[in-house]
Amino acid sequence: MPENILGQVLVVSMVDDERKYDHAFVKVYVEKALIPSEKLRRSHEGARVIGKAIHKCIYWEFVDVCPKLGCILP
Repeated sequence: MPENILGQVLVVSMVDDERKYDHAFVKVYVEKALIPSEKLRRSHEGARVIGKAIHKCIYWEFVDVCPKLGCILP
């Protein structure tokens, strides 16, 4: 298991990238924040750190999501 796990998540869906961001994002549901002060890649409903996104869906870069482990990485 990776050492720098930011949180435990469930992958909800892939994001249809209409705005052409540089990276592909996925929508994840945050179950638990292990490093609550980590900044979100894209703000969501006023939340700017992962600790404020618990029990909400946020967007995270696909390359930093480990679906088998149910976690996100920095």
